[in-house]
Amino acid sequence: MQRLRDRAAEREPDEGAPRIQAAHLVFFHEQGERVFGPGVYDLLVLVGGTGSLLQAAKTMGMSYSKAWRVMRQAEEHLGIDLLSRQAGGPAGGGSTLTPTSRDLVERFCAFTVEADAELERLYRRYFGDAPFAQPVRSRSEERRAGT
Repeated sequence: MQRLRDRAAEREPDEGAPRIQAAHLVFFHEQGERVFGPGVYDLLVLVGGTGSLLQAAKTMGMSYSKAWRVMRQAEEHLGIDLLSRQAGGPAGGGSTLTPTSRDLVERFCAFTVEADAELERLYRRYFGDAPFAQPVRSRSEERRAGT
């Protein structure tokens, strides 16, 4: 799985993409309080890759205590265990994703990909003819058009 922030950064603008585009932030909430979204998702993806909540937090520029708190709050709200934790010691500790959290990560990724596509479709439907939603023309295209 790829972090959402990495996926967004790697996307190059499609040729013919509108100059101004729509964007959204997908998260789950309970009575207005965010309980799961891109931050927790990215932490889980990084824990899955590193086997360590500490390393995942460092990669995101977050303190370990904050990462721990975020995970505990998400687990409490969702009612599921997201991480299996092993205490440190001579062999060191670590964290792994539970089967339930692996499933959650996969579903959230698929959900956001589909939400992105649907938002793009709706944007083109409602604003496709707006001047700000027209594709950016390259300098050579502008010269050919005489503008």
